[in-house]
Amino acid sequence: MTEKLWSVPILSWASYDFANTIFSLNIVSLYFALWISTDLQGGEYLYPPTFALSMLAVAFVAPFLGHLADRQGQKPFLLAFTATCVTATALLAWTRQAGAALIMFALANFSYQVSLVFYNALLPVVSREGNRGRVSGLGVALGYVGAILGMYLVLPFVDRAAYDWLPSALKGVVNFLSVEPLEGAGPVRVNAFLPTALLFLLFSLPVFFGVREPRGVRRSSGGHGAIREVLGTLRSLPRHRELSKFLVANFLYADVMHTMILVMAIYAQQAVGFSTQAAINLLIAISAIAAIAGASLFGWLADRMPVKSVMMLVLSLWVVTLVLVFLVTSPTLFYGVGMLAGAGLGGVWVVARICLLLLAPQEKIGEFFGLYAVTGKAGAVLGPLLWSGTIFLFRAHGAGKYRFGVITLLLLLLAAFAVFATVRFPSQERGG
Repeated sequence: MTEKLWSVPILSWASYDFANTIFSLNIVSLYFALWISTDLQGGEYLYPPTFALSMLAVAFVAPFLGHLADRQGQKPFLLAFTATCVTATALLAWTRQAGAALIMFALANFSYQVSLVFYNALLPVVSREGNRGRVSGLGVALGYVGAILGMYLVLPFVDRAAYDWLPSALKGVVNFLSVEPLEGAGPVRVNAFLPTALLFLLFSLPVFFGVREPRGVRRSSGGHGAIREVLGTLRSLPRHRELSKFLVANFLYADVMHTMILVMAIYAQQAVGFSTQAAINLLIAISAIAAIAGASLFGWLADRMPVKSVMMLVLSLWVVTLVLVFLVTSPTLFYGVGMLAGAGLGGVWVVARICLLLLAPQEKIGEFFGLYAVTGKAGAVLGPLLWSGTIFLFRAHGAGKYRFGVITLLLLLLAAFAVFATVRFPSQERGG
């Protein structure tokens, strides 16, 4: 167990949040999302279902992989899926057909999402009960620092004005890593993919060298054994009633969070009127800075208050945020909405991990993080499909179709709030 918050194992673990959020923002939320939705025909309606299908695949395999990792170690699995994500992201740079690009994106996103199962399961290795909220918060906060840094490091590859500000030596690096020349005023978003992959690879390295898993006896487990034991875990869920209710709530609010991550840049451009790449990047940066503050604040609160109360506070913040997303039409005022959304995102990812650790049997942390991933990723199937279906159904309303999508997300969030309110946590919970 680690006593100091700024120890090498903790910082090495948190560095992976820094790395993987570069992928999440640049690919899922920003450059790939805008490229596939605006530069390639049909992408606006095909992107959310593709994302949903990749998440459905994660939901199927996550518990089995979590089970295997509990017995064979988390880090080998983390390494394998990180390498797959980096490779698929890099290959996107040379993909020009919408179908091929969506297949490559699905592989990259699948690998990224599965890797989080093993990363989350390393949290008990680098933390103790008394600082787990702050350690989790540090990871999320560093993740959003990585998001901001990664977004702006990649911007000169995409935007000619940002490129022109660079000194000659750095222009040479950009030219070497770019697959298309920066000509004219429009963004060249396909150039973002290779540098994003390299940044993810670079900043993920510390977790593999700085975190040591316990040397306890590893038990091999074949596929059939994994299936039997995971199915047994699923059958045992009725005996873990509070955990089951939490997983249902996680499924519902994950619908909202994943969909907002997926469509935020598109919504800002199409529904609110953000007209330039620089304005969209500023919105994302403000949201990421707010997420850092939210992760730190809610992680700190989770070490001092009942975790249930902290999560209820986070979900309440999200209700307010979605109401404002629906109402606000001014790009200037929407920056404030982005701040609230960022703070809420940071809070959810920090506190949800603590909820799972309090409710799950400790000897099956990896396996239950796999089930936690199932509900989160299954939610990421339903939410984008509902969003895509809603905006298609109301397509006659033009840009107004996106506000109908927001109403759908708000209803899902209210359902999550109602379910989570019924979850009872152990009496020994901090602040309890």
